Amino acid sequence: MIEISQKREEFVNFIEKELTGCGNDIILNINPLDRYFTGFLFPITEREKYELLDNFKDLEEDETDEDASDKKDKKTRYYIPPSSVGFSFFSSEESLDFDIYFKAAYYTKDLRDEFGRFKTTRWEKSYFSTDGEYINYKFSKEKTRYNIFNNKASIEILPRKIKNGYIFTITIINQQKLFDSDIKTLTFDQNRLSLFEVELKCFLDSDKIGNYPNNDDIFLDDEEKELKLRYQDNEIYAVGHGWAASWKFHKNNIIELKADFLPKFEIPVSSASNYGNNEILKFKNLKNLDENSFIGLNNFVKNYIEWIENQSQKANLENDKKTAKNIVNKQKITAKRMLNSISNLK
Repeated sequence: MIEISQKREEFVNFIEKELTGCGNDIILNINPLDRYFTGFLFPITEREKYELLDNFKDLEEDETDEDASDKKDKKTRYYIPPSSVGFSFFSSEESLDFDIYFKAAYYTKDLRDEFGRFKTTRWEKSYFSTDGEYINYKFSKEKTRYNIFNNKASIEILPRKIKNGYIFTITIINQQKLFDSDIKTLTFDQNRLSLFEVELKCFLDSDKIGNYPNNDDIFLDDEEKELKLRYQDNEIYAVGHGWAASWKFHKNNIIELKADFLPKFEIPVSSASNYGNNEILKFKNLKNLDENSFIGLNNFVKNYIEWIENQSQKANLENDKKTAKNIVNKQKITAKRMLNSISNLK
């Protein structure tokens, strides 16, 4: 089982490198934004400029002027990659201080050679700091801003007072801007000014961070209420903005919070062992159904119904009884479908 888990981790790490460029590919023969799909921050751009570029790309060579005119008349929503990402966490400590880690790469390319001729596409990757950098934040009631990466980016920390503490929001921002230019230069600048392999983390004492406050139920729909009830025992230490947020605990009582473009979670192995004898669920026993098979299937559903009755009693103990009973009712519908399916198999 450990070996399988390691193989899964290796596979996920491989996918992450392919999506972001966190590998040994120093030289690219295509534009970085055409090669990598996430983990980057776009430069600040005006919507009109980006739409101009997309319209240019959308025009096929074999399109007539009339086709192009029809396409321009269509109202299209364009995706503009984010220029900033971050996460928020809660702390009741007013005199809070913590370390922030950040890292990013960028690509450079000379448009022309020494004779003034346009070069073939060849981008070279560099890091602002190979090992990343740290800054130490000390509490301030006002927004704190740090310029990083030679003023090409910044990190902002904004504390917001709530009734029993503060919500801290940490954001990393690519503050480089695209200027008016022709289409070819605009494409070049988008790749040149984007920040790749972006990392943003913070480290603080785990006893100084609390469970992230829940939204008031009045703003939640039925599905969100059910999810909140199902996972009410799971601690949530951070909420992402633009990307997801993840966290892990280290030794010495330290928690690491991270802006995560590819959140990972290994789902525990589950089984139907709580419902009694589940041998009947094995395929070898289902491929040739006989009377004993149907007895086994009915017993399985019977045990499931007994489990539902136990859940029904627990639902009466929940604060949000209505949502708990809605979950139980869905379980009862599932049990009824299972019984109907057994009848259809006979």
